[in-house]
Amino acid sequence: TSTFEANVTDDGSVASVVVTYTNANGAAATVTLSSPGGSHYSGTGGDARDGSNYQVVAKDNLGATSILPFRPSRSCFP
Repeated sequence: TSTFEANVTDDGSVASVVVTYTNANGAAATVTLSSPGGSHYSGTGGDARDGSNYQVVAKDNLGATSILPFRPSRSCFP
């Protein structure tokens, strides 16, 4: 399994945060991140090692969407 974390803020409120990526088999994968409060979000999903096209996708309470592509370092995967 893989754990993702993100710090997400909005001038209104954050409605949802997900990580999307293409896994090593070429299939699309999504991990929903949640927050106990504040701006720190985290979630656990399938094995994301050797994946590609990683993105954090955040939506706010008005429906605006922000997308941040990222590339995890190899040290993120045990």
